[in-house]
Amino acid sequence: MSIGIAVATALPGAIQSAVQAVSKAFGAEAPVEEKKKPGVADAPEPGFLDYARMSVGERIRDQYLKKAGLTEDSLSQLDAKSRSKVEEEIRDKIREAMTQNGGKDAGSIANIVV
Repeated sequence: MSIGIAVATALPGAIQSAVQAVSKAFGAEAPVEEKKKPGVADAPEPGFLDYARMSVGERIRDQYLKKAGLTEDSLSQLDAKSRSKVEEEIRDKIREAMTQNGGKDAGSIANIVV
């Protein structure tokens, strides 16, 4: 049963729980304990997954607004002319990213989930 215990220490959450249950059912000498690796966080940094799931266009928009000191709320409160100007600048940045390298990087702007 020591093999089951050694393998279980390297497995995440639900899998580890299942291995613990099987080990216990077959009479393992000691309970399986999760050993944390040094420097490994329990969860991703808050906001990281939200940012990682953004499309390239959304990231460009987010970066532009941050550089301009704006949020979506403050942008929506601008007068129509100012908002239109900011939106056009964001569209230009996205177009620039799409045509980078003379269009040789076809598909580089798309996030495709399989």
